[in-house]
Parts: sequence; C-alpha cells; structure tokens
Amino acid sequence: MINRKSALALFFVSALPVTPSHADSLPDEYMKVAVSGGRRPVIDIATNLPENMQVSVDVNPVGGGFDDGGTYTVHNGHVHVGPLSNSGYDAPAGTYNLLITSPVTQFQADPKVQDLLGDEGQNLHGPDAKESEVGMGKVIDIRSSFTIN
Repeated sequence: MINRKSALALFFVSALPVTPSHADSLPDEYMKVAVSGGRRPVIDIATNLPENMQVSVDVNPVGGGFDDGGTYTVHNGHVHVGPLSNSGYDAPAGTYNLLITSPVTQFQADPKVQDLLGDEGQNLHGPDAKESEVGMGKVIDIRSSFTIN
C-alpha cells in the first residue's frame, strides 16, 4: 500500500527541473563561418557560443600587408564582422588568413559568460576549443584562409 504523503512528495521531487552542471550545459561549440563581400570582406559567424561572449576576428593577407578586424560579441547566435577594408580602400586580391579566437575566461567581460565557460574554460568542448597559448585554460582558436579575387 502506498502512503499518499510519500507518493505526493515523490511526485513533486520528480517534477522539479534538473539543472545540468556547467560541464553539461555547453554542447560542443560550433562556429559556421561564411565570407562574402568581395574586395570588402564581410564575415558572418553562426555559433552556439554563449550570448555576449567576446571573440576576436583578424584578417590579414598571406605574405603580409594590411590587417583588419577587432573584438566582437556574440548576439543571438551570430557574430557579424565588416565590411573590412584596407584603410577605407578595397582589399587587394589574394589569399587571406582568418583567425578567430576568444580571450581566456578571466578576460571575458560578462560574468555570466565566465560562469558558463568555467574558471579555465574547461566547459568549452569541440574541435575549435584548444588550450590557450599562455596556459590559462581553453579558448576558441580557428585558423583558416579565404581568397579575394
């Protein structure tokens, strides 16, 4: 025979939402990068990184020359960069390096982002989450290239 008070308590306990740990709350990160805009490149990034997370995007031609980019913030699953230019002029034709990185957790401006990432970025998972070059935890580090005709 089931005690009604015990059954009722069991129902309420099992009906409460379970909040996942930080490690479980971030899925493998992804960043889908698209480059458009021809001689004035526009970089659009679709991502599941946390809202308000900061990322740096740098573009420079292979072999040197001008560079452009800066620090951007994830909003609604997107980062929009550009149009980029060579001091206001069209970028020269050629192959360009694209570097997308994130600061270590301690330098993320939003405390909620810091909490989600973990003290040393340990909650970042996926192919683009790598140990920082300065040994302060995991960061995003994507290196690729694109061509401007």
